[in-house]
Parts: sequence; structure tokens; C-alpha cells
Amino acid sequence: MAKATDFNFKFETNTFTRDVSISKDTRAINQSITNILLTRKNEKPFTPGFGVGLESMYYKMINMNMSDFVFLVEDARININRYEPRVSFSDMEILNQDTIQDDGNVQLLVTYTLKSSKNNKIDNVKIVIQEN
Repeated sequence: MAKATDFNFKFETNTFTRDVSISKDTRAINQSITNILLTRKNEKPFTPGFGVGLESMYYKMINMNMSDFVFLVEDARININRYEPRVSFSDMEILNQDTIQDDGNVQLLVTYTLKSSKNNKIDNVKIVIQEN
């Protein structure tokens, strides 16, 4: 896999260089995908359509029917494939569909394929959305 690097999402500083820390490889890609999925639609200036806004959909997701979820997955696919060129979106599923009400959160698993890997390595990122 080619080296992937991004700024640390929390903008923490490196204690040695006193510069902004960086995320590498899978962590950088997972951070980017999380950012795409949690950013509200059109929240990012000059990038119309960017974002899915999953965090703002907490109450919709706890009562979402399957056909609505299909549209949400499609929106995630479009955004990830458009704004994260290092991967190809594969799937998104709710891990705790039967226990969302009891858990108080929605656990999503987003699966993707790394484009730069020789054998199309499949990886995933888990996102937990809690009530605000």
C-alpha cells in the first residue's frame, strides 16, 4: 500500500517537532471517511454536496426503515467515492440494529477497498453515533 498521510483530525501537536501531528496509512483513510460521513451536507464551504451528515440523523436512524437506509448508503457511497480517491466504497451496515434503543447509539460499519493495494485489500471503519 502506498503511504497515505493526513493532518491529525484533532490537530494535536507533535511533541518533538511542535508541528501538527499527522495520521498515516489506514488511520488517515479512516479519519477521512469519518469526516465525510459526519460532516453535514453543504457544511463545507466551496464544496457543494460534500458530506452525509450522519451525526445529525441520529433520531432518523433509530427509527429508519430499510428503504430509507438504502438511500443513506447510496449517499455515503457517492460521497466517499467522490471525496476519498484512495478507496472504493463497498458497503455500510448498522451493527446494532436490534439494540439501538437499548444501546443509546448507532454503530455503523463502513467497508471499503483500498485502490492502491496489489490485491484490492478490503478494510473497514466503525463509526458510533450517539445522541447529542
